[in-house]
Amino acid sequence: MGGSKGNTKFDGIRWDKHFQTFVADRNFNGQTVGFTFDTNQIRSDELLASLTPTANRIWMTHNSWFKKFRDFVAADRLSQFRTLLSQEDPPLTITAKQIRDSLTCPYMITIRPLDDSDCVRIDFSGGGHDWGGTDSRLSDYHVEASATLDGGFDDATIFTY
Repeated sequence: MGGSKGNTKFDGIRWDKHFQTFVADRNFNGQTVGFTFDTNQIRSDELLASLTPTANRIWMTHNSWFKKFRDFVAADRLSQFRTLLSQEDPPLTITAKQIRDSLTCPYMITIRPLDDSDCVRIDFSGGGHDWGGTDSRLSDYHVEASATLDGGFDDATIFTY
């Protein structure tokens, strides 16, 4: 599981007692990117070991993954963002470039095994007040985009808070 060859070490992983999951932090241009390893609230070193190669592979190529995240969300959710912002008072407009610019990097990456296969899902979460990039109009919106290592991104959801 995980589909990575080479270095599989991912330092700094710790058990979060509150959320009952393994977590680790990385720094990207002064921003913290949290990694969460979804082990179904089971403190299993074996399950964690099956997920860390994916985390390592994502982090080793994070610039590429972050760009894919921004591009996918901007293309896949542009219409939904336009609808949401048109309901603001006054109504606002937005472009795909403005969405990409607002998602400088994800604030969290969750790696989880799929129940019915040897595949791993990767959920990138971004946006929100602290991650609004250069466009404050998007500060109340959070995005989660899901991917696999081999297939790339295939789904995104917008949340408001």
